[in-house]
Amino acid sequence: MINKSGALPFLLSSILFIFFYPGLLILLILNELVRALLSIILSIKYNNKFSLVPHGDDGFWAYKKEGSTRNVIILGIVENKNFATEDIIKMYNQKLKTFIDPKSGKNPYDKLEKVIVTKFGYFCWKDCSEAFDIQDHVRSLDKDILYSKEDVWELTSDFSKDMDDTKPQWEVVIIPRFDDGK
Repeated sequence: MINKSGALPFLLSSILFIFFYPGLLILLILNELVRALLSIILSIKYNNKFSLVPHGDDGFWAYKKEGSTRNVIILGIVENKNFATEDIIKMYNQKLKTFIDPKSGKNPYDKLEKVIVTKFGYFCWKDCSEAFDIQDHVRSLDKDILYSKEDVWELTSDFSKDMDDTKPQWEVVIIPRFDDGK
């Protein structure tokens, strides 16, 4: 068994670092050059409708594999408040769509009007803002039905199916009448 401390492990790790670091550095630089070139090509060819995904966390959500979904389901219960689809749409239009982050000077919620696609082997944002309709993303379940916890659990299987890739991948579903058993 090799001792994990001492001169030999230090020497081996130093040699491996010196051996692999230049290759990794070259790969990183080449990737950034290709991304810069691809950004220019996307801008010219598609008239600024596509832009490279700049952050790794966005690329993480872009990965799609047969048999698995990319959905996140968040269930929030608001007691003694009746939300209508119109309220959510109004909130989106007045607060999220117009919000500008003071630090970056950009709207962090503009991704809500975009779709992640692949162009030339890289994940890109496709701008769908011209065809985007908030009403396609907010819906309410039947107001005449009192939904139980079991009903909501059954509905989550419908909510967890992959969505149509031609529109942004999110949806707000309002459950107007919910009995949590209390």
